[in-house]
Amino acid sequence: MSETDANGWLDISTAPKDGTRVILAVPHYESGWNIGEAYFDASNPEDGDWWWAGSSAGDYWASPLRECNHHPPSHWQPLPNPPVPNPPSEGETR
Repeated sequence: MSETDANGWLDISTAPKDGTRVILAVPHYESGWNIGEAYFDASNPEDGDWWWAGSSAGDYWASPLRECNHHPPSHWQPLPNPPVPNPPSEGETR
């Protein structure tokens, strides 16, 4: 894995481009950063596009990150693992 900064962020050039969901950091001209879950869709024209999670090229109102932000994403982190459920207590059923 590539070198990370003090907060665990990796350079965007090392991000997976296979549809894997990651956390992206996108510089924002007013508020500093937009941080959120996103994925890269290589099937879009011009070498693919980053999309916020829950949106895609088929969504009428959605746009890839390059069209809806003033800057491209600069850093990424892998998503954390989901929580591990606690086993039921004695006598408890789920």
